Amino acid sequence: MKNITFIFFAILIISCNSKTESTNETDDMYNLLCGEFEEDIYYLSNKLENRLNSKIIDSIDLKTFLTYHKLTKEYSEFITDIETKFMESNENPFFINNSVSDLGKQYLTKTDLYRKNILELIKKPELNKIVKQKLRTINPKHRNGNNIPHIEYYFKGITKSGTLAFLKNRRRNVLAFENEFLTELLIKK
Repeated sequence: MKNITFIFFAILIISCNSKTESTNETDDMYNLLCGEFEEDIYYLSNKLENRLNSKIIDSIDLKTFLTYHKLTKEYSEFITDIETKFMESNENPFFINNSVSDLGKQYLTKTDLYRKNILELIKKPELNKIVKQKLRTINPKHRNGNNIPHIEYYFKGITKSGTLAFLKNRRRNVLAFENEFLTELLIKK
C-alpha cells in the first residue's frame, strides 16, 4: 500500500510539473510568435510607406487607396491600444465580472465595421475571400454543436501572451491585406 501511495504521489507531482512546464513553453512560443509578428508588421509598414512615397503611387486611384489606408491605420491603432491595455492589466480587459466589457464590444463592432468598409473597396475576389475569413467575428461552433461567442472563444481564459499573439497577428494581416490591395491597384494602372 505504501508503494502504491508513493507511486500515485510521484505521478501527481510529475503531472503537475508537466502542466507548469507546458504553460511556460506555450507562453514562450506565443512570445516568439509576437516577436515574429512585430518583425512582419515593421516590414509591411515600411514596404507600404516606401511604396506610398514612390512616384508609382501617382498612377493609381489615389482616393480609393487613401480611403483604404485611413481605415487600416485607424483599425491598426485601435488594435495597438488594445494590446497596450492587455499588457498593462492584470485582468483581461475584454471581460468584467465574467461579462463582455465595453472594450470587448467595441472590438467586435470596430472589427465588423473595418471589414465591411474595406470589402466595399476590394475588387479582387481572392483578397475579398481571405479578408472575410481572417477578419470574421462569427461565433464558432463547439464540438457539441453549440455556438460560442467569438469574444469568449478567442479571448476568455487565454493567456496574456496568447491574446497578444492573436492581436499582433491581426495587425499583421491587415497590413498584408493593404499591401495586396495596393499591388492590385498598381497592376490595374
